[in-house]
Amino acid sequence: MFGASIGRGAQRIIDAMVRWLAHGHINPNVLTVIGVSLNVGCGLLFGFGLFFWAGIALIVANLFDMLDGQVARLSGRVTRFGGFRDVGFLRRPERVVLFIIGALSTHPGSNNFFANRMPAVLWVLAVGSYWTFAHRMYHTWYELNKVGLKSEEISKPAAQSAGSPGPERRAEQTLVQKAG
Repeated sequence: MFGASIGRGAQRIIDAMVRWLAHGHINPNVLTVIGVSLNVGCGLLFGFGLFFWAGIALIVANLFDMLDGQVARLSGRVTRFGGFRDVGFLRRPERVVLFIIGALSTHPGSNNFFANRMPAVLWVLAVGSYWTFAHRMYHTWYELNKVGLKSEEISKPAAQSAGSPGPERRAEQTLVQKAG
């Protein structure tokens, strides 16, 4: 119950930010670019071994990632490409949470199992990311084939009616010829 209250409170804050950004005519792509830039900075912090600060920066960077899609929906700037990434076993929110857990619980030089979670997190990310990649490739293949089949079904009846009329069209043509 307490966790649900925190979730509702956080969602109200995010909803207010989304409304403010959408009504301010902020382009969702700007939010995406800011989020990506901050994530690049996170990568640099990770590279320099500043895990705690990378975790904090990752939280801020991914706030932009949460906002851009919602701002796009509220302002009517949704694209098909923007929605393509909502598929897979280990999606971005899960990966980000794992990175944050690993970053905030890793203290370089510590041999304590609980103070160095990043190696375990990286293994989970390596396996889960590959699995997600394979699933997304299959999903994309499936969806493209489904679209291809639908377009073939649509074009076949049109080609049939243009080349050789179906029974309804032939009956209609016969009536027109008899009346004429």
